[in-house]
Amino acid sequence: MMEMFRSCLRPLDGNSADKEHLSAAVKAVMTQLREQLPEEQEQRIAIFDSGGYSQANMKSYNDAKIWWISRVPETSTATKVALEEACEQWQPLSDGSGDYVVRTMDLPQGRERWVIVRTHAQVQATKEQMEKKVKKTHQEWEKRLWHLSKQAFACENDAQQAWKQAMKGKPSWLIATFTMKEQGQYQQRGRPKKETEPDQTIWYVVPKLEVDQQEVMVLARKKAAFIVATNILDDQRLSHEQVIWTYKEQGGVERGFRFLKDPFFLASSVFVKKPERVIALPLHHGPLFVGVPLGRVSAAPSTCGYRTNHS
Repeated sequence: MMEMFRSCLRPLDGNSADKEHLSAAVKAVMTQLREQLPEEQEQRIAIFDSGGYSQANMKSYNDAKIWWISRVPETSTATKVALEEACEQWQPLSDGSGDYVVRTMDLPQGRERWVIVRTHAQVQATKEQMEKKVKKTHQEWEKRLWHLSKQAFACENDAQQAWKQAMKGKPSWLIATFTMKEQGQYQQRGRPKKETEPDQTIWYVVPKLEVDQQEVMVLARKKAAFIVATNILDDQRLSHEQVIWTYKEQGGVERGFRFLKDPFFLASSVFVKKPERVIALPLHHGPLFVGVPLGRVSAAPSTCGYRTNHS
């Protein structure tokens, strides 16, 4: 395993594209694993976070017949559409921690199974974050509409147009309504007589703001959801919940890298001058630090074989 790690490791400069080189490294590792352990080929799955997911990468893995599971970036158009449409048919997770819904996606890189997940803990955390944002935004809009309410308009239509212009950028969870108030103006000083007609009429907007708490909750649930994708379409081979739990197992690998950012580890203080030594440093120390988690092979009884997780 260590020799395989050394042969696949390629030290790169800071200007290299991570996604491109990550794809090449994964394919190199998987190829060597396939050659060394061919009998386990069908049960080996590469695990990625959203940074490793792209159309080019996933097509490359599909062409190389590499099974993978990856979180899908939240910024993609397909993700936004899927999260918007995932409003019903949610299934509870067996451990009661949340819900999920499944979509089969026909994408340029091939067909994928998307498991959309939301946990109760994440929904609650998102709701609390949104409540802070709602409070701040509500105060900002109250101030904006207060200024609008102090403006005088020559006619009712002008006031309505000003209201329409002010509503641009209003969040969907904020309900804003208004009524019109007309007021007569007189050029003559003092209190006018009752039968005196005003010289002109001006109009004011009287706004009212409310927070739609139901809409806030709907948005919190959408924001709390994330998508885990896989090219393993057969849910008999890998169930929907297994896709979720297998993806989450990469957290154990990531925790193995935390010491690199620890100031006491002094990783940023290592300095070597010659290019040969730059290459030699990760080749020597790399397997000691990440060899075990990188090549971790964990038993998967439900799939009757093994899978190797790569992060």
